[in-house]
Amino acid sequence: MKRRKRVDVDERVPVRLTLDDRNLILDHTMAGSDLTQRLKVAELHGKRLVVGFTLSELEELYGYVAAEANHMEDAKLERRLDRLFGRLRAYEDIYEDELSAPR
Repeated sequence: MKRRKRVDVDERVPVRLTLDDRNLILDHTMAGSDLTQRLKVAELHGKRLVVGFTLSELEELYGYVAAEANHMEDAKLERRLDRLFGRLRAYEDIYEDELSAPR
């Protein structure tokens, strides 16, 4: 098992998103402005947006994505949200903070 990078609780990690990912979050989730404002002003780096989130913010964000996917009646949109959830959730395999580290 690969070791996760240790970050401070309030440290933001770089999350890479496509424009489609951003639009899915903005258009189809109930995520609050505390999470979405950074998405709205993020600049492109190549073909991706790089947005900083703490691990707890990221967990909150992918919770909104999962909730919407679970209640989505449009199967195609549900699959897109599920894939986005998986990509966001994968950051927990890369990073850990003192709250998520094993004791």
